[in-house]
Amino acid sequence: MFRETITSADDSTEEGTCGEADALRLLGRAVRLGYQVEATRAGGAVVVREIPACTDRWQLPRRHTVTVEPVVQAGRVTGVNRLDLELIGGRGGSWLQGDRIRAGYLNSIPPGAAGRLIARGLVTVADDGVATVSLVARLAMLAQDHHTETREPRGYVHPADIGNTVSAGLNKPGGRAGKVYDRSSVASCSCRGWSYPAEDREDARRRAHEHRQEVTAALVRDLGSEAG
Repeated sequence: MFRETITSADDSTEEGTCGEADALRLLGRAVRLGYQVEATRAGGAVVVREIPACTDRWQLPRRHTVTVEPVVQAGRVTGVNRLDLELIGGRGGSWLQGDRIRAGYLNSIPPGAAGRLIARGLVTVADDGVATVSLVARLAMLAQDHHTETREPRGYVHPADIGNTVSAGLNKPGGRAGKVYDRSSVASCSCRGWSYPAEDREDARRRAHEHRQEVTAALVRDLGSEAG
């Protein structure tokens, strides 16, 4: 179960709840329409739609935001949790058998671990006992796997330190003499498969934000094709 919070462009808010299937449909529609969608570590997501300036109502661009967060936050998904979830999401299907989860025909998750996965909302159990890895778990793991950071600009450096063979640096007394200001930054991700050399730190933050949106959109598309 998710809490849904809608913040309109006029700053009015609405709150409600939605199930996993409805949340996935909402995210899928947002991705298809090209809205910004980003997973959160709690196991939810934030959808942002940019609204251009409208001279007869508002002078600056505004945002329409939809936030879906699980009623029970996922918390940190550990390596052991991931191994169990991988078994549950594997071939052969999984189902609740007594207090344990049978994963295929060869593996099972013991009662204690199975109970914790279900209580945290990482595993969903249908009325017929079928167990699946939840949307909450998938969003939380994605956000955990794609933690981004940006490097602080180096500031004043000698031109040669950044490959600048044109400038002789500042003609000023003190520690800045013969130096240039390097405002460049680098955005990187904990997935180790992405980094971006940016013009400045603000650009790096923007690129990191876009990277997190891209991987979220890819996950939502994959889950939508599985559900379809």
